[in-house]
Amino acid sequence: MVEPSGGYDYQFVETPADFMMCVICHRPSREPFLSVCCGHTFCNSCLCGLKQKTDSCPMCRSEEFVTIPNKQVDRLVRGLRVFCTNKEKGCEWQGEVNDIVSHIEDGNGCHFQEVKCPFECGKCLQRQNLISHVQDECVRRKVECQYCHITEEYQFVSGEHKELCPKFPLPCPNNCNAGTIPRESIDEHRKICLFEEVTCILACGTYLQRQDLTSHVQTQCPCRKVNCQYCNVVGEYQIIEGDHKKECPKFPVLCPNKCDVGRIPRDDVDEHLKTCPLEVIQCEYHMMGCHEKVARKDQEKHNKEKVEEHLSFTKDALIMKVGHTSKEQADTVDSLTVELQETKNALAVVKNELAATLENLKLTKQEFEQAFATVQENLVNTQHQLAHAKDVLRDSQQRTHDELVQNFVSTERHFNKKTADIENRLQNLEKTHQIDYTQFNKWYKKIYTLSSEMTSGNQVVPVVVCISGYTKKKSDKVAWYSDPFYTHHKGFEMCISVSFNGQDMLVGLLLKKGPYDEHLKWPLKGRCEVKLLNQINNSEHHLETGNYCDHGCNRVNIGERSTTYLWYKDKFICDADLHKITTTCQYLRDDTVFFRIDYICKVAQGCM
Repeated sequence: MVEPSGGYDYQFVETPADFMMCVICHRPSREPFLSVCCGHTFCNSCLCGLKQKTDSCPMCRSEEFVTIPNKQVDRLVRGLRVFCTNKEKGCEWQGEVNDIVSHIEDGNGCHFQEVKCPFECGKCLQRQNLISHVQDECVRRKVECQYCHITEEYQFVSGEHKELCPKFPLPCPNNCNAGTIPRESIDEHRKICLFEEVTCILACGTYLQRQDLTSHVQTQCPCRKVNCQYCNVVGEYQIIEGDHKKECPKFPVLCPNKCDVGRIPRDDVDEHLKTCPLEVIQCEYHMMGCHEKVARKDQEKHNKEKVEEHLSFTKDALIMKVGHTSKEQADTVDSLTVELQETKNALAVVKNELAATLENLKLTKQEFEQAFATVQENLVNTQHQLAHAKDVLRDSQQRTHDELVQNFVSTERHFNKKTADIENRLQNLEKTHQIDYTQFNKWYKKIYTLSSEMTSGNQVVPVVVCISGYTKKKSDKVAWYSDPFYTHHKGFEMCISVSFNGQDMLVGLLLKKGPYDEHLKWPLKGRCEVKLLNQINNSEHHLETGNYCDHGCNRVNIGERSTTYLWYKDKFICDADLHKITTTCQYLRDDTVFFRIDYICKVAQGCM
């Protein structure tokens, strides 16, 4: 409480005597002093202010201005009866000046005195209303959430917490008949909600409510499996009713000649045409020279009408055939005699050649056996040389890889140190106003660009990756995957995944199908470090470590996998800790976070 200046400014029950009044402020004296020269009374504070301006008495103008404490007047003034300062507000208290301060300031004192809320909500109110305010009205009073039972300030529980409370009851987003559901169970409910819109399980592309899915799959989906009613082939409905129906061998079709047989299976049409009475065929005597074509049912009629012509054609054909046959038989005998003699001569020549070839083969066999033994010996020597060369090459590749990894780690550490130094210098300069904010942003963006280059998919661990647009990714509730990186040069391809579960960030390392898998040793074992980087200082990074796990990562099916979790951490960091900012630590900056992946094992135990 600020000490008041001057005399007592209270409303007195009775008017104070003149000798009690300060001659400067004209109020009853507070800590009164008596003037020795003229006997007037002064307040201590009024007297101090006066002596700073003059050394003479303001009443008698005496140069010897000496004062002494007037304890008698002080006792009299302090004993005067006064009204409470809150009289106009309704307080009826009367008492001595000595007691008014305790009456006003004491917690059990004046009920009409205005006091500040003890929870520092900023409101001033009469003491008699303080209890009801603290219990029922103050926005900073502590209350318990009726759903999840956490205890926080009323304004937080009824505001921000209400929007995020996992137990807060909400209606189904699909307006189904399930009533209210806790917010944390909405996603699970939607997996079984009959009104939830889902895609057809047969991948026909149709969107429909889950309650209609069964009838759609059974009676409407064009991709549902059905049997052809004619040949019993099983296939998709759209294929059976489309292309298959045009080619089905058992599908009933009409005779091409439109005879009275009705519909017949498609694959029986050719057989039917062999007996169809309307099929147009050649005359039975076409070999004899009759070139007319008639329907099969009219063949007999045609034969009766063309008897004489058919006999004439037959006679001419027999005469020509007999003459040609006699001449051909004589020519055939002469030709066979000549061919027989030529064959005998050729057989004699072949016999002589076979005898000579057999003799040469006996000599060639010995030479071949000697040459084969020499080639076999050379092959064994060559295999030993190749094995030795392969060992030398493997050792050389390992040494080269270790040197590259060591150089990369050294370079990255140097880069991180330089980056941290530059950031610290920029922050110090910004605090001392030695650079403007525009120039600071340019330098910071340059550092951000250099850091982003570490996220290239051609990098090997240790590697730094960043997530920009963090707020949107979290609100969309979609998992984020980094660009790929490798455990070592031509090593296993990996990436980091980040997803969100309510207020928690989930982080995992995924083993992807890579271009070098078939030439790498397996299984991949070791430990990893995943850091959420502090963007203010090169310290206080959020670190999580763990061992790789090989469940689901057997080498026998590594060629068939797409991605497999090697390491997974649920509740990597909560959203509140991620947004927390101190003078030395800030993880989220410019809506961007950085991760560093380190100490991934480069050498696998065992082999394929």
